[in-house]
Amino acid sequence: MKQGQHAVSWYPAALWLASLLGLLGLLCVPAVAPALLKLEHWTADWRTALLSDRLATTHPSLAIVAINSATLEPYPFLLPVDRGLQADLVETVLRAGARAVALDFYYTKGTIPDADDRLKRALAAADGNLILGAYENTASLKETQLAYQYAFLSNHRGPVGYLDLNPDRDNVVRSRAPPPPGRYRESFSARLAAAAGGKASATPDRIAWLLPPADGGPTFLRIEAHKLLDPAGGQAARLKDRVVLIAGEFPYFDRHRTPLSLTTGAEMTGAEIHAHMAAELIDANRSYSELTPFEARIFLVGLAALAVTLGWRFQARRFDVLDWRVVSFAILAADALMFKFAHLVLPFTLAAFAWVLGIALGVQTRGAIAWFAHHRTRLP
Repeated sequence: MKQGQHAVSWYPAALWLASLLGLLGLLCVPAVAPALLKLEHWTADWRTALLSDRLATTHPSLAIVAINSATLEPYPFLLPVDRGLQADLVETVLRAGARAVALDFYYTKGTIPDADDRLKRALAAADGNLILGAYENTASLKETQLAYQYAFLSNHRGPVGYLDLNPDRDNVVRSRAPPPPGRYRESFSARLAAAAGGKASATPDRIAWLLPPADGGPTFLRIEAHKLLDPAGGQAARLKDRVVLIAGEFPYFDRHRTPLSLTTGAEMTGAEIHAHMAAELIDANRSYSELTPFEARIFLVGLAALAVTLGWRFQARRFDVLDWRVVSFAILAADALMFKFAHLVLPFTLAAFAWVLGIALGVQTRGAIAWFAHHRTRLP
C-alpha cells in the first residue's frame, strides 16, 4: 500500500514537469519550423468557409464565359476545345466592350489547321486586350509541346501568366502557387487583376475567398458560351467593362476542392479559382495576414502565461466566473473576430496546445509545490 501511495505522490510533480517541458518545446516550434504555423487546415478551413468576406452583389470586375458540354454539342470532340469556337468567343467578348479577354487554356500542339489559323487571327486582332496562360510542367509536357507553346505565345503581344494551381496534400487549394521554373514568372490571376485596374502592393500566399453575395446572386457573372453566341440572347452586353475569362467547364476535368467546399460540397473550376485570386488583388483590402515566427512566439508566450495564471486560480478556488473554461470560449470568439474583422490568421492549433498545457501547468503547480515542500522536509 505504501508503495502505491509513493507512486501516486509522484503524479503532480510528473504532470507539472511534463506540462512545463511540453510548453517550452511548443514555444520553440515557430522558430524551428515556421512552416508549422500554416499547417492548420482543420480550423482555418472552417473559419474560411463561415467567416470570409461577402460582397453585397456579384463582383463587378470579372466574368466567366463557360464552354460546357452543351456548347460543344455540334463539335466532333470536347478536348482540346475547338479553336474556331474560341476565336468566335474572343471576338464576341471584345465587341461587347470588355476591358480584356483571358483564355484559360494552354496551347501545346496544333489541331485543325483552319481552326488554328482562325484563332491566331482573332488573337492578333485583340492586340493589348488579351491575356494568355502558360503551363510549363516538364514532368507532364514533352519538349515538342513546350516548343509549340513558346512559339504560339511569342506570336501575340498580350501578357502571359502561369496557370499553375497549388493544391495541398489533401488536394484542397488554399494558397497561391509560387512561380514555377520557366519563362513566365507572373501568375494568370495577377494578369487578370492588372487588366482590371487592380493595384495590390503585394501578393499574399493565402487566398482570400469570397462567400456568395448577400443578394443571393453568383460570386462572379457566369455566361454559358453557346448562350453568349446566340444573337437573340442579349447576353453580350453584360460583359461591358469587365475582364472576361473564357474557360472549359466539364464535370470531371479541372475541378478542385477549396475551403468553401466544406459548406457548399462543390468543387471549383480552375477559372473560378483564378477569379477569386484576381478579385482579391483587384479589391486590395481583403487579404489575410499571418504572424511572423517572432510574433507567433510572443503570442504563444502571452497565451500560455494567461493559461498558467487561470489554471492556478482555478485550483485555488472551487468556483470562479473567470475560470479557464469561460476564458477558453472567449479566446475562441476572439480568434473568430480577429479573422473576420482584422483579417488576421492566428496559429490556432499551436495556440490550443499552448492553452491546454498552460492550464495543466497552472493547475498542477500547487500540487507540485506541496510535493516538493513535503519531500524537502523529509531530507536529512
